[in-house]
Amino acid sequence: LAREYNEMLCSIQEAKVKVEEQHGEIIESMKMKRRAEREALESQINAHFICNTLGIINYEAIENGNDKVSVMIRKLSNILRYTFDQKRQEVFFRQEVAWIEQYLYLQKARFEDLFNYEISYDEIYGDWPCCKLMLQPFVENSIIHGLAGKHSGGHIRISAMEKDGRLQVSISDNGKGMEHSVEEKIQEILRTKGTISQKEKSRAGVGILNVVTRMRMFYGDKLSISLITEADKGTEFIFQLPIPETESGM
Repeated sequence: LAREYNEMLCSIQEAKVKVEEQHGEIIESMKMKRRAEREALESQINAHFICNTLGIINYEAIENGNDKVSVMIRKLSNILRYTFDQKRQEVFFRQEVAWIEQYLYLQKARFEDLFNYEISYDEIYGDWPCCKLMLQPFVENSIIHGLAGKHSGGHIRISAMEKDGRLQVSISDNGKGMEHSVEEKIQEILRTKGTISQKEKSRAGVGILNVVTRMRMFYGDKLSISLITEADKGTEFIFQLPIPETESGM
């Protein structure tokens, strides 16, 4: 009887510990949910405030006949609305291209004669589903790192075409190319499908790592990304994206 009583006490104690652990997990989950809801609401409020304020500034620019400033404000407002929109995580390819065009327009205004840009793709691909904000980190890499040291003559090209049953998207520049150590880190990100250690993450392009991870989640194993870079000639990222099932007749 004493042994059974002790065993019963042990079982009760173990059950109590499990209940407390489960209770703690539930409370923590609720806290995280409330925190996420609050942050989403704050982000939405900030987005509305910023975009509305830009609208007022744009009106003032128009009233004063400053068309160039007005265009820049409208493009910046469009960029922010697209970025802050939490409801649209899957977008059309034409929307992603329109966003990156506005981003390039503003960057060109910032860096003046540093670079020109070119975007070309067949409009038939415009309504294909696309991972949101997937081009920006690679374009930013070209501007900030690839064209570093240049004062003029830079060129960034974005193109898309169907090849071997997939949509091939290319982002290239005529910059200085990547240093070997940087190239190795980026190639590792591409080889390991975006999963590298936290230590290596701090050394690699965090923006590229994050977008590769999101693209893997969106496109799955059908996605492939390659990197070609050469000193003093430039860098090119090539994405092979799967054709949507509705387009392939599946």
